Amino acid sequence: TTIGVGNLVTISFAIKIGGPGAVFWMWVISFFGMIIKFSEINLGIKFSKELNSVGIFSLLKKINSKTKIFNILYFLFFIYCCDIYIFNIIKENLFFLTNLNEKIISVFLIFFIFFIIFGGITRIGKLSTYISVFIFFFVFFFFIFISLENFYKIPKVLFEIFYYSLNPCSILGGFLGSSVLNTIVKGSSSICYSSDIGIGCSSILYSELDESKTTEYKSNLGMLISFIDGFIICNIVSFIILFTE
Repeated sequence: TTIGVGNLVTISFAIKIGGPGAVFWMWVISFFGMIIKFSEINLGIKFSKELNSVGIFSLLKKINSKTKIFNILYFLFFIYCCDIYIFNIIKENLFFLTNLNEKIISVFLIFFIFFIIFGGITRIGKLSTYISVFIFFFVFFFFIFISLENFYKIPKVLFEIFYYSLNPCSILGGFLGSSVLNTIVKGSSSICYSSDIGIGCSSILYSELDESKTTEYKSNLGMLISFIDGFIICNIVSFIILFTE
């Protein structure tokens, strides 16, 4: 699944900078994102049989004969965006919660990462499943608790989401005031990052599923995961933030 840091950090950042209206654009991009996710997985797996590679690697294989600079750039950008960026977020949050030395936290995280990697795809799959399920139920029950206490705020929150989707919202003052364009950009980019829409990883991941499963099954599964991530998890996180602001 894609449940994780993207749901918590990027969504809260989008609302903080883009205002409540960013949630509306998350809904819009989530809808089209499901279509993109289905197409990305379906076409990626389909053409992998012809190119003997999957997803972004198919593109890199095509241009590899001309230059290797794209391979290098993709590797560096992917490592930064999907690994170093998330690593720093987790490290800073653990430092904030525990006040431990950042070097100790970094060593612990690196050790944990190698522990998972050396366990192979089986250990990665099992741990990812357990952690994703834990995050889902923890956030869900926390959302129920917050909603019961702030039930009366639902009409106000919904009004703000729709109103500020097309109107400026200066929740952070004049310097960081949110324009309509900024609201659209923050909402759209956050949901794309959170759900891995158009990044090129989905076809690689879903191609590793049981070979007895059809391409249509894998594509539908990816679209379902995108719906759960984009509409359910991200909305839960968004409403928790808006309820408690």
